[in-house]
Amino acid sequence: MDSFQTAFMHHFHHEISTIAAFADHPSAPAPNTPEAELAATVFKAWGKKTVTKAGTFDVVPFFLMNLDATFEDGRWANWPPMPAPVRWGLVNVAGSVHWTWWKFSSCDGGGRPKELYALEREDEE
Repeated sequence: MDSFQTAFMHHFHHEISTIAAFADHPSAPAPNTPEAELAATVFKAWGKKTVTKAGTFDVVPFFLMNLDATFEDGRWANWPPMPAPVRWGLVNVAGSVHWTWWKFSSCDGGGRPKELYALEREDEE
């Protein structure tokens, strides 16, 4: 991973600035206008539809088991916003369908980073 870290970081940071630059695109709606509200509604519906289509027993637990709740001093610990019992159910109940997969996740059920499975094996040798 060290061999491509610098190139990946450059690409990733460039990607963020490219996406952020869309705010200045001539066809982007001005803030606080009816057009901006319409765009926000469309994106919110699209996001909800995308999440709804995701697999409850595979994609959603994968997503939640790889969210680091400690990142940036816990700033994202409650993201995406949902009631704690719903999150618990998605991780522990829905996630139990493919429970053997989650040994490869980067975080535990509470969003705390854990040692990666592949590295645990390496330590044993």
